[in-house]
Amino acid sequence: MADVRVIRRLAETYDILVKRLTTAAGAVHYLTEADFMPVPGIERYGYPLQAGHRLSAAAQVLGQSVGDAKALAKRMLDHALRWSWDERRGGFIEGGPAAEPRSLAGTRLSAPNRPWWVQAEGGELLLQVALDEPSSGRYHALFERLVGLIDSDYVDRRNGGWEITARSDWPLRTRLPGRAMPKCDMWKDVSHEADLHLAAIRMLRGLAPNAPID
Repeated sequence: MADVRVIRRLAETYDILVKRLTTAAGAVHYLTEADFMPVPGIERYGYPLQAGHRLSAAAQVLGQSVGDAKALAKRMLDHALRWSWDERRGGFIEGGPAAEPRSLAGTRLSAPNRPWWVQAEGGELLLQVALDEPSSGRYHALFERLVGLIDSDYVDRRNGGWEITARSDWPLRTRLPGRAMPKCDMWKDVSHEADLHLAAIRMLRGLAPNAPID
C-alpha cells in the first residue's frame, strides 16, 4: 500500500501538470513563477513526451479517468510531432517555440540537435499511443522509424550504451578517425534508454508497467 503522503503529493503534481502547465494543444510550459504561473519562453519538447507516457499510470493510481489521461497524452504527442519531429532526418529536436512564429527576423527559433533522452521519452509515448490504435497506422510507422534511427545513430556498439546525440549531427571534426563526441556530461545517465527498453518489453508483452520481466 502506497504511503498516503506519496499519493497526496502525486495528486498535487498531477493536478499542477494537467491544469496549470499543459495547454489545450498539448504543449508543456518549461518555466513558472513560484505560484506556477507560466513564464513565456521556449519549449523543451522532451517534457510533453516524458510527462505524456506517465499520465495514464498516475491517473490509475489516483482514481482519475485513464481515458482522459490517455487523450491528453495523445495531444502531447501530436503537439511534439508537429513542432519537434524532424521529417527529413527523423527523431525529435530539443527545443523551439510551442506555437507560431517559428522564426523571427529570418532566424529560426529552434535548437535542432536531437538529444538521446528526447528520443527515449518520445519512443515510449509513441509506442504507448500506437498500441492503443486498432490497427497499425501513423504512430506505428513513426515508432519504427525512430527505432531505426536509434539503432543506426545512437547505439554505441563498441562500448555499449547510447551516444549523447545523433552521430549524424556531430560536427565534422568529431567524425574523423579517432575522434568522437563526449559520451556523456553531468546530466547524462542510462535512465532514459533503460526505461524505454524495459517499458517497451512490458508494453509489447501486455504486462503491467511495474511487472517483473522474466
